Amino acid sequence: MTPEEMVESVVGKSLADADYLCTSRGYRRRIVCEDGQFYVCTRDYVPTRINLTIANGVITKASLG
Repeated sequence: MTPEEMVESVVGKSLADADYLCTSRGYRRRIVCEDGQFYVCTRDYVPTRINLTIANGVITKASLG
């Protein structure tokens, strides 16, 4: 699975499902926003990290880095 496909695969999933997908494929996950609450994050780029935005327990947006 390419990194882009990995990012797309977590959108629409629960956090638990997204966490399992990420860790089972060697990616780390980071929550950048949950229910409108943004978290402080570093701006460094990590190609094996997926940034997640969550609303009502569902991943609504994901990005690599």
